[in-house]
Amino acid sequence: MAWTDDNNRDTTGFLTVDHLGGPVIPSSHNLPSIQLPVIGQTGRADLELIAPIKTDDPFDWIWPTIVTSSGQTFGVVDYAREGDIRVGQRICHGGWNPITVARGGVVCGTVTDVGPTHKCEANPNLGKSTCVVRFTGDDGLSGGPGDSGAAVWLEDPAGNPGNIKVIGIYGAGSGATGYFEPTYAATQIFGGRPLTAGSQK
Repeated sequence: MAWTDDNNRDTTGFLTVDHLGGPVIPSSHNLPSIQLPVIGQTGRADLELIAPIKTDDPFDWIWPTIVTSSGQTFGVVDYAREGDIRVGQRICHGGWNPITVARGGVVCGTVTDVGPTHKCEANPNLGKSTCVVRFTGDDGLSGGPGDSGAAVWLEDPAGNPGNIKVIGIYGAGSGATGYFEPTYAATQIFGGRPLTAGSQK
């Protein structure tokens, strides 16, 4: 997920999970395997900012879009603020786990537990932020290795199928139960916010 500064001027980097430890971009993304510099960390919360991926086309890394492993492209039109995520909401995330890829690159489910929405900080006992959100995946699957760092979203409230509201970053799952770090945890910890169509320079 592309991350912008508070002044809508520059793309700071990409938001991902801290447990990747300086994420390696796999060759399956049609990019060489590289380790990207970490430019912001939270201390045991499962969030970090990494440097942007630069290719021959600079717009490849600043557009407010999410591309799934199956090649679906969604425009990011909004993001979750405090109070926007509620129990019972339908959410989806992308990823590169083989089972996720076999499902068209997307796993969906239902929010089951929403943590605090303010004063988000690292929780050293969990390795997650204090604001982590939990969900139950459809058909007993919440995601798996290779999905970490993928965007979590709601469909666009206006009903446009190609547009989404990004609400977090997928962390991990076991069977049907998974968790993600909400976007407001990252805004409180790092400042800035997800790059959306409205904030694109």
